Amino acid sequence: MRNPEELNQLIENELLQKTNFSIAYKQIINNEFMQKKFEAHVGIKWQYCGIIAAYSGVAFRDLNPCLRSKHYKCDRRYVNILSELLTESINQLQQMNEVVLCRNEGHVNMDKVSQWYVDHVGNSVTYPGFTSTSLDWQPVEDRVIFKVKTKKNSSKARNIIPVLEIFQPERAKNEKEILFDKDTTFLIEKVEAGIIFLSEIDKSKGSLKLTNCYWNFSDKRQQDIFKDE
Repeated sequence: MRNPEELNQLIENELLQKTNFSIAYKQIINNEFMQKKFEAHVGIKWQYCGIIAAYSGVAFRDLNPCLRSKHYKCDRRYVNILSELLTESINQLQQMNEVVLCRNEGHVNMDKVSQWYVDHVGNSVTYPGFTSTSLDWQPVEDRVIFKVKTKKNSSKARNIIPVLEIFQPERAKNEKEILFDKDTTFLIEKVEAGIIFLSEIDKSKGSLKLTNCYWNFSDKRQQDIFKDE
């Protein structure tokens, strides 16, 4: 892991100028009491906790769309550094091996998305961005619902609940967030009673990689969701 001086310099020079990152991080950088609580409760440097808090706040809006497409207009240097540091941060947290998680996604056309999974049962799919899930079962109306089983060993799912318990305690009570690292691959096992069942697997050459078109699924041909447009 990086030493605090190197980490502070990188964050100050490359990340803090971005509004969505700085909104959360500046609340921590100016609060020594919170910094100490992070390190005591989470067990890693407070700077890494701050990166996770910033992402989970609103910085995910900067990061994930850009990771999903090389043509998406964004500050690539900022995204690459934030992505690298976020991976570095969550990899210090508890690994969530062999658990079942819940995920829900909002889509313009839920029926088409659900049908796509029905048509691709048995295939594997890679999510290029970081993927949020919950330990709690949280079915939500007007959302596509997933049950996600993590690998027995070496899962890319990490427990960020301790960070949120300090930074967003009310949210942490209602949402037990588990975050998958970028480029996690899942097997589409089945679709049953409107729920899509995925299981985390090792990445393979044949896996389908979702792009931004997936999150804006309209009347385009289904194969368009894999095109990096």
